[in-house]
Order: sequence, then structure tokens, then C-alpha cells
Amino acid sequence: CCTANAEEALLARAAGATAIGLVGEMPSGPGVIGVEAAATIVRALPSDIDTFFLTSKVRADDIETELVRCGANTVQVVQHIDPREHERLQAALPHVRRVQVIHVENERALELVDAYAERGCKAPIWRHWLRARLVDQSAVC
Repeated sequence: CCTANAEEALLARAAGATAIGLVGEMPSGPGVIGVEAAATIVRALPSDIDTFFLTSKVRADDIETELVRCGANTVQVVQHIDPREHERLQAALPHVRRVQVIHVENERALELVDAYAERGCKAPIWRHWLRARLVDQSAVC
């Protein structure tokens, strides 16, 4: 993740990387390169490598615009978005894989996992671990 340029991406590929992370505009954090730099990197890579574009956008239309511009084959949505937006994104770009980040702060995270799963996002196998972890944390407090 946080690949800065095409040379870095190609070096990672030569070292055996099968996926490259490209960080779009974010409210904070390191590694932001934006959609145009991400597009340059995606064009430089062979088509068999997974290119993850990280976005903080929350509307399917905005995410679609970024993905069309950069050409990544996977989007990682780092903010909670309405699960219906995932449906819209899937309809607009069915060939692009979607990864939804879920910030585990409380039991609400479990509801989000279920809501995304109901809308076609693959439910993670660690759901039961997450519930146990939340219960363990609440017992410690």
C-alpha cells in the first residue's frame, strides 16, 4: 500500500508483489497520491496484478468517477457508506472488486457487516471472531 510512483510499483512487482495499493484523496494519513498518479501507475503495470485504489468517497457516482479515471481493478472504501451505494457501484462497474473497510469501534460494526453482506458484499469469515473480541473488550473495561 501507499505506492508512490510507477517505478516503486514495478520494483514491488519484480519482488513478487501480486497487489499494489494506491491511495486516493484522504482526510488524513500518509501515502496520498491522488487519482491521476494512480492512473499512471496502473497503466505501467501488467494486467495480472491487483491494483487497489483506496478512496474516502462515500457516493457510488464519485467512486465510479475515480475508478474510471485511474483504471484500478479493486476499490477499497475506507469510510462507511450506505450499503445501497455498494449496489449502485456494483451495477455501474461489475468488473471492479469492492473491499469495504469496517472500523471496529463497537457492536455497530457487526450490524454493518450484516448490512453489507445483504447487499452482495462478501461477509468476512472473521465475523464470529469480531463478536468474541468485542465481548472480550467490553468485559475488560
